[in-house]
Amino acid sequence: MTIRGLLDAATQRIGGANARLEAETLLAHVLAKSRAWLYAWPEHEPDAHVVHELGDLLFAGVNVARLAGVDPELALRAASGRFRERVERAEQLALADGLEFAALSLDDQDAWYRLAKRDLARD
Repeated sequence: MTIRGLLDAATQRIGGANARLEAETLLAHVLAKSRAWLYAWPEHEPDAHVVHELGDLLFAGVNVARLAGVDPELALRAASGRFRERVERAEQLALADGLEFAALSLDDQDAWYRLAKRDLARD
């Protein structure tokens, strides 16, 4: 499946006002690419091995959640919300420092993300 197809499917599955942003952010993270890269290469098909391994991880996570008595979909929605909040905070923090988050390297984005995560944990 292409990047565009993965994003469309994830957006539909996530639902809600920020579904596309969540799908882009999560897929960019999984592929270790920027959101800009996703837009530049919408017809790219990720390595089938990566897709296969990711599917196995998701399946295992769902089984663990069920064994723990947790609704996996609700847990994923909550995690997506926290992730989105952290990315938005990271974008704000970078902007306050005069940097455009989307233009940063993945390593720099990750550093801002970790800072935002610590910042939100204090709230």
